[in-house]
Amino acid sequence: MPDVVIGVNSVKRLSELVKAFGKRALLITGKSSLESGRVKTIEDELVKASVEFTIYSDFAPEPTLAQAEEL
Repeated sequence: MPDVVIGVNSVKRLSELVKAFGKRALLITGKSSLESGRVKTIEDELVKASVEFTIYSDFAPEPTLAQAEEL
């Protein structure tokens, strides 16, 4: 299990940390985060690490367990 990384601009370390987990990722986020552009930095870091990713944002706020199990 990875360490918890916190701090200003800590998301910028994602490209170095994600390499230990493989070359594909599923990014699950809310529609508002995606539409506001807040996910863009994460996308950029995954591209920088040469990680293929799929974004799933088709959840309602506070998703149920049943919604999560659909994945």
